[in-house]
Amino acid sequence: MGKIAALIPAAGYSSRMGLFKPLLPLASSLVLERPIKALKAAGVEDILAITGHNSFLLAPVLERLGVKAVYNPRFDQGMYSSIQAGVAALPEDTEAFFLLPADYAMVSSTVIGQILEKYRREPHQVFYPIYKGERGHPPLISAELRSCILERVADGGLRELLGTIGTDYAEIPVDEEGILQDLDTEDDYRSLVQKQAGLAPYPTRRECEWLWQKYETPRQVILHAQQVSRVACTLCEYLNSRGLLLHTALVQACALLHDVAKGEKGHAAKGRQIVKEMGYEEAGEIIGFHMDLPNKHLAAVDEYSVLYLADKLVQGSKIVTLEKRLAEQSKRYAHDNSALTGMQERIGKAKQVQQNIEKILGLPLSELFPELAKD
Repeated sequence: MGKIAALIPAAGYSSRMGLFKPLLPLASSLVLERPIKALKAAGVEDILAITGHNSFLLAPVLERLGVKAVYNPRFDQGMYSSIQAGVAALPEDTEAFFLLPADYAMVSSTVIGQILEKYRREPHQVFYPIYKGERGHPPLISAELRSCILERVADGGLRELLGTIGTDYAEIPVDEEGILQDLDTEDDYRSLVQKQAGLAPYPTRRECEWLWQKYETPRQVILHAQQVSRVACTLCEYLNSRGLLLHTALVQACALLHDVAKGEKGHAAKGRQIVKEMGYEEAGEIIGFHMDLPNKHLAAVDEYSVLYLADKLVQGSKIVTLEKRLAEQSKRYAHDNSALTGMQERIGKAKQVQQNIEKILGLPLSELFPELAKD
């Protein structure tokens, strides 16, 4: 019997999610790690991940997991192009391969084992797991179909192709809804977060926008928050690629709402109160400390320190260096020693957080944000 391999398409933009799906946390793993771990637990070792968008961020994760990365230069043409890239890279002695997209994070090793057991007993070209009569992932596909997949154009994807050529298939009933659950949208991810221990609930982007309207947050404050969100989420993605497990969606929400009460006295504390009253305890705490970071979060790179630094790296809606912030604020508070001292302490903490992050990443933040190299 030849090898059983697996293809994990992970090349897309995650445009409907709004955050880069493979590097989001889910329970104690990243989304990308979960299908890989399930396959390995079922005895599938020859795993190929097809990358495209943000391939450089996925490379460290795949290397840690011992998974080969196959870059698809045509990733912007859709998943079928990634399937073709993966099929072309399969070892010659592959007998059959699983197709398990990276965002099917709830597929278990039990389901994969059931499919393998059926495969070893019966000869078919394709094996589909089904839940309540509906086909899901991962199908197990015979290598006999390799040339057909590579040579044909399928506008409707692999499903259309397999239906068109009339493949010999078997369906395997399973008891796990996870075979149908892909993380396509923010709501998909949030619903799974609510079921997983260890991940705090967070306001959705719709809720953030509603709060802006309710509290009449000025346009310039919203633009600042959106830029802080972009910086903070980028930091989370890079850090998660290096082995951390930061709750990116939580950080995004906190960044969007950190100045929701801007203009009021003690706006950080007021923001904390607003968000906590909605039932988001952790989000409220992170927002409450965005002005002055406690020492316990200064020593660690976590959601608190990432938001704190991102806020200090954005002046208005522009990304600037901490040195520029310090110079400009020093002029502003030149005749107010108390305010000047407080500002210097806050920038000093931000510098320490930046150093901590750069040490983990092994590169300066100017490589993530070119604007920092121009200041």
